[in-house]
Amino acid sequence: METIRESREVEVCNTIARQLGRQAFYMLNIKRYTTAGKNKLGFLAKIAGVKYNYMEITLNSMDTYDMAFIKMHGGREVRKEIREGIYSDQIHEMIREVTGMATSLPRITSR
Repeated sequence: METIRESREVEVCNTIARQLGRQAFYMLNIKRYTTAGKNKLGFLAKIAGVKYNYMEITLNSMDTYDMAFIKMHGGREVRKEIREGIYSDQIHEMIREVTGMATSLPRITSR
């Protein structure tokens, strides 16, 4: 039987995934989460030649997010960058700023 704490952790993971949006997972070529639980969601972006290929988003006690960007190579951590105090509407911008990867397509309008 699932405990209240476990259901809260699953709820937080699902909220993070919803805030990222389905389009971001397609753009980053993410097939599944690699880490979920303890108020965090981690995933590996399957794109060659990027600065960071693993990201972890954690909900902190101030109701903002801490983001860890990690370069994984050969199953080990090569480098890491951490950003703290990120609001949900800044997640996409932070991914683009730190990794250089776009999480959505640009809006095209006609004249």
